[in-house]
Amino acid sequence: KTVKEYIGKGKLKEAIEVMLTLVADQDANTVLAFQRRLSDLSRKEMLGIIPPSEAMTERNSITHAVLTLCDEIEKKVEVPVPEPEKTKSFAPARIFISFTASDEEHLIKLENQFKPALRNKPVTIWHKGKMPFSEERFQVIEQELNQADIIILLVSADYLAEDEIWQHEFMPAYARLQKKKCVVIPVILSACAWQTTEISGLKVLPEINRAISQMPDTDAAWLTVVKATMDLLSSRQ
Repeated sequence: KTVKEYIGKGKLKEAIEVMLTLVADQDANTVLAFQRRLSDLSRKEMLGIIPPSEAMTERNSITHAVLTLCDEIEKKVEVPVPEPEKTKSFAPARIFISFTASDEEHLIKLENQFKPALRNKPVTIWHKGKMPFSEERFQVIEQELNQADIIILLVSADYLAEDEIWQHEFMPAYARLQKKKCVVIPVILSACAWQTTEISGLKVLPEINRAISQMPDTDAAWLTVVKATMDLLSSRQ
């Protein structure tokens, strides 16, 4: 019970005892003084050496002093204003697609399958087709690749044969994967010697023994790639 509740029931002694457990050190001596006054009053009443009217006046005086101090303490206590709940924010996920120019038609199909799945989601897709040809292209590719959370490789015989891609895209991606800084998803577009490369140690899509071009329904195969990527994005959050 609170101090004021005890006082309301005429239990001044209990009210002072409760107050003593609540006040700060600087107010403790004041409360102890109330306690001594009440104890002295009770002793005088027991001995019959104080007139009833005087005893009532003293009791009322102690009660008033206790209530006054109680009000002062309540004013000192600052009611904390709850901070508005902070909305959790996540950095936009970044997908890097590595491909060779001869496979651009596959890139377009993949991007088209991604569009409805990523609409209104904080995800960006980047590939070298989004930048103009320039001498700084390798620096730009390196920068984008190093920021990617997921790197999708569109693997074909032409892809594996292109030294520039292998040096500037696949090997940096593989190095980041080894350091657990990204996820690499190889998508086998057509029959090729991918199993003779580092890709053999990775989980490939759409199936281990069939490339996109070997699937009876290529749209369904691309959806498999999109679903796997979306699952990874969900686990990232």
